[in-house]
Formats: sequence, structure tokens, C-alpha cells
Amino acid sequence: MPLLYLRYIDDIFIIWIHGKEALEEFHHDFNNFHPTINLSLDQSTQEFHFLDTMMLISDGHINTTLYRKPTDRYSYLHASSFHPDHTTRSIVYSQALRYNRICSNPSDRDKHLQDLYQASLQLQYPAAEVKKQIDRARRVPRSHLLQDKSNKENNRTPLAITFSPQLKPLQRIIKDLQSILKEDPSLSQILGDRPVLAYRQPPNLKQILPSNHTRQKRTTNPGTYPCNKAHCQLCPHIYSGDTIIGPNHISHSIRGSFTFTSTNVIYAIMCQQCPSAMYIGQTGRSLCKRINGHKSDVKNYNIQKPVGEDFNLSGHSITDLKVAILRQKNFKTRLQRETAELELICKLDTINLGLNRDWEWMGHYTK
Repeated sequence: MPLLYLRYIDDIFIIWIHGKEALEEFHHDFNNFHPTINLSLDQSTQEFHFLDTMMLISDGHINTTLYRKPTDRYSYLHASSFHPDHTTRSIVYSQALRYNRICSNPSDRDKHLQDLYQASLQLQYPAAEVKKQIDRARRVPRSHLLQDKSNKENNRTPLAITFSPQLKPLQRIIKDLQSILKEDPSLSQILGDRPVLAYRQPPNLKQILPSNHTRQKRTTNPGTYPCNKAHCQLCPHIYSGDTIIGPNHISHSIRGSFTFTSTNVIYAIMCQQCPSAMYIGQTGRSLCKRINGHKSDVKNYNIQKPVGEDFNLSGHSITDLKVAILRQKNFKTRLQRETAELELICKLDTINLGLNRDWEWMGHYTK
């Protein structure tokens, strides 16, 4: 077992004291634990980096310093960006705090802080303000930064407004009017402490400028229709006809116009290679999220699921998958959706001739 095991999402850091051969055996057993686990192993007896921290072993101690990827170009917010002043100030201060927390050697920390100072000047941050925030972060004891912070209860009501440089005096106005709020018993009880000013983002260029995407005109013809967005992974799987033929050669007419964002629906999955391979399902979420789950079963060779099994047969591929929404109503409960799903399963006989394997929630009544 490792002496220390830490994980951040898909990055794992361990301290190993049992030799190189045992480590390689541990790594081999780790990857064989499940078919979807495939971890690479980077090891060193002298120095190693994990996320933004470089660890060095010297005289039996682990020292830490800042690690920056070779591609790091200090791509922070430019000073001319349309943001409140406290945002740019906090960027410098928070980065300086991070350097202070990571670097165990003060001289090494000061070297990295000097790099941060130069990078901030290139982003046209005011030199005096940059120096002030760096010195402020340097004065915070590192031992304090390495401790877990307790969550403080905040009793301040947010005053949310859309940001504009003309609103700078608003903070002072709130402070001046605080005495009026305190004198009013009802307001003081409702608002608590002085309201905190919170800014909404104003419309950016992407929202202001017209889109070059040509939206498809909404159609009143029945069927399921693509979104026509660039690089959409689901549009190629849409069956846009207004009628489907079940495995028992009974047709079902689709009533209503749908897209992959439609929710609370009954849907059908069809295979272009096998006309009889039809699966009827239901979902309260958007259809795109549900179909992504079916596609995941196919890609991960999950043959325990009927859709995953069929599209992994010889001569089949996920490109043969087509989907259409059969019905959408204002179903109040999951039971109502499942009842409507069962009606279509029986009508098209996808249990005996298609991909549905059982009668879902009605299974124990049909035995």
C-alpha cells in the first residue's frame, strides 16, 4: 500500500516506500482492476511535479516549489478588460497567495513573485497596485495558508446589478444609507448586515453581434428534427420521418414536432442494418442526454444493455443508430410515461421481435 494516496479528478499522487518492482506490480494490478482504468505511471526518487506543485526530496525532507507548464504564458485577464477594479486586484493577490502557499523556500517564492510582477506589468496592471497586492500576500504567514478554512456564515444580502464603470459610487452610497436600514426594525431584520454588491456580466460581443449560424425555420410537420449546429454529434442519428414501422410491420404515425432538446418523451431507437432491431424507451430528461447514455453503452461494449449488444454485433456500428421521438405529453409522473411506453412496446411488439427484453415495471404481472 502507498504511504500516501491523494487524488484530484484523474490525477493521482502517491508516496511509495516499497521499491520500484513493487510499485510497478501495484500499477499493473491497479490497471487490471477494471477494463476502463488505464493509468500511466510517472515516478522519480528526486523530484516530481503534481498539478502546479514541484516536489523535491533533499536531506530526507520534501520541499515544494511552483511548477509551470512550458506552455504557460501568464494568460490572465488584461487590465483593459471590462471588469470591476477589484477583479484585477484580486487576480494578482490570489496568485501571489498561491505562490506563498506552494513555495516552501522564501527566496524561491520571491523569485516567482518577481516573475508575476513582470507578467502583470505586461498586462498593463498599475505597477503600484501590483506591488501592493504582492506585498499584502507576502505578509500572510505560510502556516496560515496551509490550514483548512472554516466556512463563515454570511448574513449579507446580495444587491445584484449589471456591471458598469459608472456605478463605482454605488458602494459608497450603500455605506451612507446603511444607518437608515438599521433604524428600520423590519429592514434590519430582513437584510441583516450591510448588503454586498454583486455584479452581473453585461452582454459581451458574442451576445451582441449577430450569429452567423442559420437557424432552421421551425416546422409544423410531424417528426424529429436536427438542430443543425456545427459539430453536433447527435444530428446524424435523427430519423426525421413522420411514420415508423415496427418489427411486426405495424406502422405508428408520429404526431408533433420534436428536437433532441425535447423532454418527457417516449422514443424509438432503430438499426439501419436490421429493420426488426427496434428499442422503445422513455425519459423525463432531454432526449440528447438519454441517447448519449445509449451511445456510451455501445462505445464501452456494454452488451448487458440491449442497445449496446445490438450495435456491437458483427457488421453493425454506432453509425447505424437512428432515433425518433414517438410521443410527448405532459406526463405528470414517471408511471404515466412508463405506461405510455408499454403501450407502444405492445403495439410494435418490440419484446418478442425487437430489442426490449422485458415488460419493464409490468414484468411481475406477466409471469
